[in-house]
Amino acid sequence: LNSGNVVAAANHPPLFYWYVGPVLESASKAQQMDLGIRRARYMVLALGAVSLVYMFRIIRLFFPRHPAIALAGMAMVATLPAYINTVSIVYNDALGILTTAGAFHGAMRLLVMGKTRWRLVVTGVWMALAVFTRISGLFVVMPALLVAGIAVLVHTEGKWWRRLLHAALVCTAYVVGMVALSGWFYWRNYKLYGDVTASGELLRLFGRRP
Repeated sequence: LNSGNVVAAANHPPLFYWYVGPVLESASKAQQMDLGIRRARYMVLALGAVSLVYMFRIIRLFFPRHPAIALAGMAMVATLPAYINTVSIVYNDALGILTTAGAFHGAMRLLVMGKTRWRLVVTGVWMALAVFTRISGLFVVMPALLVAGIAVLVHTEGKWWRRLLHAALVCTAYVVGMVALSGWFYWRNYKLYGDVTASGELLRLFGRRP
């Protein structure tokens, strides 16, 4: 971020830029930016396609005996103009949709199907990736964290205090994972720009009040 001609989206963590960055960098060096942007758009479209799969799977958890409902719900999302616009440009919103959908699906699967070590780990990975994509991922991760805690509480055997302790430990592990993966970036933003998202600096750059 600076006040010159070069503007970096410092308010977003680097996960998405690690994904598309090498393609754009190689295209820039070869002076073929049109080709590079086209390839990056295909990569973003792929993220959007996988997101739809997760949306289908989420709805199936609610309606396990009616796959047509899940298919119709997925189709409705896929045809929303906002969704089409989001997955048609090279921007990290598409990865944000995928990671938050994965996190919510993981939590709901724990609740509906029960906990296994694999399901617990996958859910935690998606939650950490959601926050490492954009800070707004927290708006989905926090409810997903609550759902995961309830799932562990419901599907753990034993006395109530043991079940509650197990749920608290799982949720704590999820939070630690998110902080471990993303905390350094948001702390860096706070040290450089005075807020964890650098949004204030970005708004000032465009002449808008934070």
